[in-house]
Amino acid sequence: KNRADDWRAMSDLIEEMDSYLPTYWSRGNPVDLVGNLRRENHFKAIDALARSDAVDMVVIMGIVLGTEFFVNNVVFTLLRPMYHIMRRNALMLPAFLRSLRLGFARSVADRSISNPEGSVGINPGELWNWTDQAFTAHLGRLMEETGKPILAVSMSEHKTPRTAGLESQGLFTTPTPERAIATAATLVRYGDFAMGRRSSH
Repeated sequence: KNRADDWRAMSDLIEEMDSYLPTYWSRGNPVDLVGNLRRENHFKAIDALARSDAVDMVVIMGIVLGTEFFVNNVVFTLLRPMYHIMRRNALMLPAFLRSLRLGFARSVADRSISNPEGSVGINPGELWNWTDQAFTAHLGRLMEETGKPILAVSMSEHKTPRTAGLESQGLFTTPTPERAIATAATLVRYGDFAMGRRSSH
């Protein structure tokens, strides 16, 4: 490849991601999804990066925490308000639960509302895609398809059962972005070394 090919590939990548990310996304490296809550867009962005000729490796930070993020979202949007209602005026609880049920049903049934940027909350129809199993399986298939490594930053200094579970499913995780970049640099050096050995034979 030459520099013109790289620029063309990068331009195509940005144009593709412009179609489903907010107009104010970073449009550069690192790619910032700017609070996008549509899981489909997370998958699309990773797919586009991994399949682009302008990208050799993908390092993911934040969006790998699908289950944890989803649970926290449920806690803060459902359980926390319920707790405060119970403390202040328990008689309001049935009305709150009724409005919650109606809102949930409407969000599932009303397909006329278009929110491609995913900025209004989690789409209930995407619940499975927020699980670690769905995400790691998708990344595994993507690595197999493209032959490119994908590293995930777990955002935790300590090894947890959850990160161990992700690694057992084939997703390499590091506790910090710095370690992910160091790992990426090691892979590049090894690749250069392996290529040198092959060319010498």
